[in-house]
Amino acid sequence: MDTLTVSLIALGVIAVGAVGFLMFKEFQNMSAAKKGGQAAAADAASTASSAAESVEAARQESTPKTEADRMEAAAASTAAEPVEAAAASGGEPVPSGEIEVALARLSILPAGFDRDTAIAVTAMDEQVVDACLESDRFTFDEAVGLYEWVGDAREAAAGGLSEADRIDAHRRHARRMAEAARATINREADAPRAPDSGWEISLHDLPHFKVAFDFLVETPDQEELLLDLVDAVALSGGMRFEAEDAVRWLEAAVAAADKLDNKASAKAAWFGLGSAYTDIGDHARAYAAYENAARIAEELDDRHLVGRAVGNMGLALHRQGRSEEAVDHLLKAREIMKEVGDRAREGLSFAGMADIAMQTGDFAKAIEYAQQHLDLATEIDDRSGKIIALSALGRAKLKAGDREGAIEAFEQQLKLARMFRDLPSEGNALGNLGDAYREAGDPEKEVECYVRQVEVANLLGNAQTGVVAMGHLGRAHQAAGRSSVALDWFDQQLKLARQIGDRAGEAEALWNAALIVHSRGQVADAITRGSAALMIYEEIESPEAEKLRAEIASWRTATE
Repeated sequence: MDTLTVSLIALGVIAVGAVGFLMFKEFQNMSAAKKGGQAAAADAASTASSAAESVEAARQESTPKTEADRMEAAAASTAAEPVEAAAASGGEPVPSGEIEVALARLSILPAGFDRDTAIAVTAMDEQVVDACLESDRFTFDEAVGLYEWVGDAREAAAGGLSEADRIDAHRRHARRMAEAARATINREADAPRAPDSGWEISLHDLPHFKVAFDFLVETPDQEELLLDLVDAVALSGGMRFEAEDAVRWLEAAVAAADKLDNKASAKAAWFGLGSAYTDIGDHARAYAAYENAARIAEELDDRHLVGRAVGNMGLALHRQGRSEEAVDHLLKAREIMKEVGDRAREGLSFAGMADIAMQTGDFAKAIEYAQQHLDLATEIDDRSGKIIALSALGRAKLKAGDREGAIEAFEQQLKLARMFRDLPSEGNALGNLGDAYREAGDPEKEVECYVRQVEVANLLGNAQTGVVAMGHLGRAHQAAGRSSVALDWFDQQLKLARQIGDRAGEAEALWNAALIVHSRGQVADAITRGSAALMIYEEIESPEAEKLRAEIASWRTATE
């Protein structure tokens, strides 16, 4: 990930993409006391006095200590009651009809779920829900705190669900997922990210969010609830998505906001969509999305968001090679940020201008802009600003031929990122250092940095960064003379880019591979791969297209 990408994410704040996968923790919060009460209630359910005495004796001897023990005890105590289950605290038995209704409503859940979600989705008394969960239709996974359907029990239960009840259950599920997302965000907001956090803690809830979203999109008159879910998950929370999923969610939010004439939601959705388009390399559509966000923000007199959107429009123009227009937008954004008193984003305008100066070959000016950003970020103690400024300063110095100065800046960037447990910035710093060591002619340190960058991407569950890092690693091995290893990395880069819909990454991988096979004399294969890369660059209006077109033409000429 280059400096521009980092500054774009920071300028946009909500940065829906950059990113890989939804990262939610379980919402299980059942207390030990509650579990104990439920176990006692299940023990009291036996109608045969001899069985009740033996169960009570067993309970006195060894009270269940785990959820699995509790469920086993409950199953044993209710084995003689096929029709009714006992209520909690020695109450009246729960009628089987109520249990069947609850089971039917739970059948809409696509994967493992916790007790609170079951209560929310069924909208029934806790005693009924507990009776369901204690039945033989479910198992409980203590490792993740989730209930799972047994065999085909879910399909059997779904048969008793009316269409109206199905819609109501899905609405309650979507509302529950929005509330759970906000609760997770609030709980984790100030907690540092553990260095080993990643995929393994993230995938339990992914099916729930997908089902909730799909229901709201496919069912008429669900726009308000859809906007609430998108806001909780993708906008206010900035949770991680695969890039194409982020686009789909936010495009749906734009349509819903337009239908409801909800300008505030439309403004936020267009802004988030600009970030999502950036993540898939579609900078023309990113510009248009930010332009819409700025227009609506102007109507609502939201000068702060106007400034952010205008700045991101400048960065999108820069990505399309329209440098002069990009500078104009960034200067305008800087003035707006001064006006509203946001000095941190005022500094980010310097970062964008530093990138543009580097692209136009004015490395002295790029160093000047980056140093101004660093000075401002240091003055206001803007941690992320300092990290971004050091990245820009190092890259400008590297372009100017000052390799030692570049490595020093990147090492400071890496140190700050690790100090603040900022894994995305750590990955960026490692990529920068790999670039610097490549320029310094140290391929082993270069490979070492890029390998670590891939590891960081995996820890984050950040497929987007993984695509970038794999490209770096492939080029490092290629420079070291290991073309076969390089080609393997480019093939992995291509596969991952296609999985997440990263069109720019897909084109880069195809072109890198084309260069390798061409160097081996496999011209036909090189032209095939290169032409595929060119087609993508033309579709996303990348300035790289012109360079590829000329190179491929020269290959064709040489074969005639």
